[in-house]
Amino acid sequence: MMHEDNLDHREEGNTGVFRPKKQLDCTLFEILSEIGGEICVKVAEELYNINKSEITDEELAEICDINKNVVRKILYILYENKLSDYRKEKEKKKNWWIYYWRDNFDNVRSFIKLKQEQVIQKLTLRMEYEDNNVFHRCENEECRYLAPFEEAMELDFRCPKCDSSLNHFENGNVKEFLREQIAFLRENIKHCI
Repeated sequence: MMHEDNLDHREEGNTGVFRPKKQLDCTLFEILSEIGGEICVKVAEELYNINKSEITDEELAEICDINKNVVRKILYILYENKLSDYRKEKEKKKNWWIYYWRDNFDNVRSFIKLKQEQVIQKLTLRMEYEDNNVFHRCENEECRYLAPFEEAMELDFRCPKCDSSLNHFENGNVKEFLREQIAFLRENIKHCI
């Protein structure tokens, strides 16, 4: 027996036939939660379950029982992340634009690939920083202040937090970790397409 919350109570045409609501994929659910929170998930679920190919932001706001400006903001967040799309049409009487929205959740793999590429860029920059610097760390295990050589030299190799000595720190483990993460993400991208 299907739980009542999983039924779509909107009519399909005039038939009055109920149909089960489509559930968001767990990966997509997590992505939506991350980029826009609970409200984003709610708007996305309703957008995913519309009975037609597209819906206006005002209709969607009414279905979700959420302020239309909040719904528009969420729709634009989805659009910026390539998870929704729209077309606009000029309303003749009032001379303003009406936006018709549709989900683009099939694009979730591209979204994941883009985010992984952004992480690779950041990790690569960090790797260059690690490669191009020599570090010194506070000998006090509770403090562990870390400084590049130039900063440590300006501090006379004394910790600015606890006044302990700043000693050479070998960052080979950090670089190895960064290399592994970059390789892992590059491999994931190959399989994401």
